[in-house]
Amino acid sequence: LNPIDKGIYEGKSLKEISQENPQFYQEFEENRLHTRFPGGESFCDLVGRLEPCLVEAEQQTAPVLICSHTTVLQVLYAYYRQVPIEQAMRIKIEPHTVYELSPLMGGMWNVAVYKLNTDKPGRPFLQEVASPPS
Repeated sequence: LNPIDKGIYEGKSLKEISQENPQFYQEFEENRLHTRFPGGESFCDLVGRLEPCLVEAEQQTAPVLICSHTTVLQVLYAYYRQVPIEQAMRIKIEPHTVYELSPLMGGMWNVAVYKLNTDKPGRPFLQEVASPPS
């Protein structure tokens, strides 16, 4: 699953974009969902692109593993946790972390978070973390 297409700002952080083009960044901050990156897409475009993937994942009876970039994972996590899409971009997705979502009765999802622990060189392992992002 490809990340959001930042167009002419591909590879740049939001901080770099804010310094390079303060006017665009202000527009983006005022409406993150609908502001399209020049030559790229908006978060709303990304949501539309992910819809078929969501439908496919929900139809599976076996576990599904989704590996992707932060923006994609924020949108998917918001969907499954019933977080308004406008807040998805603010969900903290930690690197080197597995988010296990298990269905519960009533359409809700249980979340278990596992962080890659590299304390032992050459022997990394996943360690459960107490609190999922909100």
